[in-house]
Amino acid sequence: MPTFDEYKSAGNLAFAGKEYKRAAKIYRDAISQYGDHPVIYSNRAQCFLHLKDWTRAYRDATAGLQCDPSSKIMVKLLFRKGLAAKELGRELESIRCFQEVLSLDPANVGAQDELEKATAVPKLKKQKAEKCLLIPLEIVDELPRNFAEIVSPSPVIQKEASTCINENLVESVSEELFGKKHAASETSNSQAKNGEASPQFSEMPSMHFLRALKLVPQDKKAKSYQYVTSLDLETLQSLFKILGVDLEFFEFYLEASTRIITGENATYLASEILEKLKHMSTFNRFSLTLILCDQLLIRGLILAVKQKFPDMVNQFEELLHTSR
Repeated sequence: MPTFDEYKSAGNLAFAGKEYKRAAKIYRDAISQYGDHPVIYSNRAQCFLHLKDWTRAYRDATAGLQCDPSSKIMVKLLFRKGLAAKELGRELESIRCFQEVLSLDPANVGAQDELEKATAVPKLKKQKAEKCLLIPLEIVDELPRNFAEIVSPSPVIQKEASTCINENLVESVSEELFGKKHAASETSNSQAKNGEASPQFSEMPSMHFLRALKLVPQDKKAKSYQYVTSLDLETLQSLFKILGVDLEFFEFYLEASTRIITGENATYLASEILEKLKHMSTFNRFSLTLILCDQLLIRGLILAVKQKFPDMVNQFEELLHTSR
């Protein structure tokens, strides 16, 4: 059986001869025989980029980043993931990848060019919009029926639209968490005196409330982080047991957990966070949530745990599927 280095050399030779499919198969065999390796994933991701197989290139680059690569290999993996993400229409993710490349290698010309292209796209769209033809306006007594329904939607549509997160809700969340004084009706005062929960903020938080936490001002995020990581198991079960963990909530929970773990006296909190993540992993569609989740948030949490609590990192990696 060929050694690992022999597989690698054979793959590199096929790649140099522009036999990208053959090279990808050789790298596949190397992984099959010797397990995950960041260099092999990086090389095979480049093969898939040449073959314009963006999905496989994205997967290999992501897998390679989960193999604890060296700084040099990480730069290559992030750049290739950024290229694949761009072709898959994930513009924001591709920009994050190129920015991370430049944080590791500020002189990386390829990442600089890609970021310039990415930021040039909105400008180009604006220029095209400015060149659009002007449409003459006509004054009428009333709108046609179809347009009138759009401007004045039915009560049902208005009710649905009112459920969207808005600035008032974000402000209310800020006040609820940070104790700002705001006007309260006599009814609200009487409810508070009787120990009753207000209609807007009951003991069980709504998904709108939880999603609004990530929108509060940056200088108040610490309270949001404390709130979301302090949700008990019963609350999490009531919210997500049947329908599964909400992706936006889960990403904010990872962000909050990372900040909490990097703080002072976080040993007990790290154990609590691990226990809650284990509990969420039993809910429906948790694996799908992990796949759709921003992998940078997962890697950030794993890195924080590795630095502060190395004895717990294996449990986090296994739970978040980063040890594969």
